[in-house]
Amino acid sequence: REATGQAIGGVAPTGHPAPLTTVVDEALAAYPEIWAAGGTPHTVFPLTFDDLVRLTGGTVALLDGMPAVHHGFPPTVRDFWRRE
Repeated sequence: REATGQAIGGVAPTGHPAPLTTVVDEALAAYPEIWAAGGTPHTVFPLTFDDLVRLTGGTVALLDGMPAVHHGFPPTVRDFWRRE
């Protein structure tokens, strides 16, 4: 909370008091729409992978070493969040 000014569980990808280093998981590119927190634990907003990268100025990286399609996940947000 100190770094973002936002409640844990609702940290938005932007709007922080000072710039933060952001890494965007390349696997999110498999989804036509993703949802991000909107600054509180009770607010979210839809955006695309490209929007997220542009909005945050983030670095795209493959965080687990395998694209989402190799995990057998269909391109839906609901299934992405159920991932183990």
